[in-house]
Amino acid sequence: MNPQANIIKRHLAALGAPLYLVTLRRSGTGRACTLDEHTSGEFIVGPFLARLRARNAGGECIYITPHCEHHHYILIDDLDRAGLDRLMDGFRPASVCESSPGNFQAVLVAEREPASTNKADEAREQSAANSVMIFLNRHYDGDPKISAARHPFRLAGLTNRKAKYQQPNGLFPFVRLIEAPGGQCDRLADLLAQERARRAALAPEARPYAHQQIDDDDAGLARPTCSSAMTRRYADEYARQHALALRLGWAVNESIIDWRATLALLNEGHDPDDIEAALLAASPNLARRHRYQGGADYAHRTVAKASRNRAAKAALSSRSASGAAARAVSSFVDGGGRS
Repeated sequence: MNPQANIIKRHLAALGAPLYLVTLRRSGTGRACTLDEHTSGEFIVGPFLARLRARNAGGECIYITPHCEHHHYILIDDLDRAGLDRLMDGFRPASVCESSPGNFQAVLVAEREPASTNKADEAREQSAANSVMIFLNRHYDGDPKISAARHPFRLAGLTNRKAKYQQPNGLFPFVRLIEAPGGQCDRLADLLAQERARRAALAPEARPYAHQQIDDDDAGLARPTCSSAMTRRYADEYARQHALALRLGWAVNESIIDWRATLALLNEGHDPDDIEAALLAASPNLARRHRYQGGADYAHRTVAKASRNRAAKAALSSRSASGAAARAVSSFVDGGGRS
């Protein structure tokens, strides 16, 4: 077996999934296509490996997504060395790769709740895993944009074809397999169990609104919490904006109402982190509207964009006021200072 095939074999053996969805993404355009699901054995036999190598050499990056009914695969991506060291101080990744120079991806594995034919149960289990994945990426300074636990990541042994990583000699860096112990992560399993229990303890009417608020004190991880007063304030403002939209004949779009409520709370001087947590806790139907992403990324982007919008308007207003003052001074001087 050649060295490249051996690296791929070790990477897939550490993950231990029965099937992997293969995604090819062209650097520069971002255009992607999938090659369906394949067993680990298919990756190291001649024809399929030759196909992957050819597509990689032609400018496409190779990603895999493990598919297993019995396990979650939680990706912590875009870690620097310090973030990786902090993660590994408490968690045990099944695999760690250097996806680009100085940039790492770790994959944690833990059991899913017993498989259910009930789609609502499956959605709740996936949402709990999404919540844990989002939190871990933010807590360890990974990729804050990741919002779904079934997420593709780079396959070791092939090259990262992003143009910014091209070396002076024209070559591209390989995705290096740093560690591949395999196995499950007990601490991840604990976090998932805590999140399931927290959700189950909620009153039924609160369950659609209070997702994503992991009990991090029990997990030993710090995260801002949302006060009940702030949650009520957001709910009240949402209701006010909703009623205003109905009265004025505006489109009753839940995301637009979230946007207006967020701007109103920012104008009141509330902390953006508190507003983000309140939006997650109180925005109606958020779990349905963002079923697979869980809503945390949506809330973060909404508040961040509203904050930028408010800052830009304040800067424009300040410039306008300065210009008006300058014109007034100029007029006064030109008029000889007469009142």
